[in-house]
Amino acid sequence: CGNGTDAPVPAPCAGRRRLKGLQNAGKRCGCRSTSLKREEEELRARAEKYPEWTVPVGALVPLVTVDVQHDRLAVTVWVIGRGEEMWLAYWGELYGQTIVAHAGAWLELEQLIARTVTHSTGAALRIAAVGIDCGDGNTSEAVYAFVRKNNRQDRPVLAVKGAPDDE
Repeated sequence: CGNGTDAPVPAPCAGRRRLKGLQNAGKRCGCRSTSLKREEEELRARAEKYPEWTVPVGALVPLVTVDVQHDRLAVTVWVIGRGEEMWLAYWGELYGQTIVAHAGAWLELEQLIARTVTHSTGAALRIAAVGIDCGDGNTSEAVYAFVRKNNRQDRPVLAVKGAPDDE
């Protein structure tokens, strides 16, 4: 790959091509694996086609994640199976106010978490849990209000806060 010096190419860089202006801080070189494209092609070949809000055999437990933005909620519905295999049943953005509780996008989210995911066997899989990001500070009170209103024993709704990438 060439590491920008006359030094020998480090072993981890064998078979990689040099990327301009990029330095891999962990390996102290500026290279990228040529196997990434191959991995992407293999993953694409394994991809299963199924309609939105449906999942194939093996999918068992639907979980909702919500990323809160100032003007919308970014929602994903993942269905988990054995061996931590996951299927994306839904991804979408619910536009509307998010700072005020029980208004705007929160009303659409309330309807969305009441939906079921259709299993390929025809079974209706109810949402098992919901996690909503509450870490931005501006929308936290609206998130907490949504959690208080919609949290149930059979379908927990949780306010979650991620850690920064540098921790």
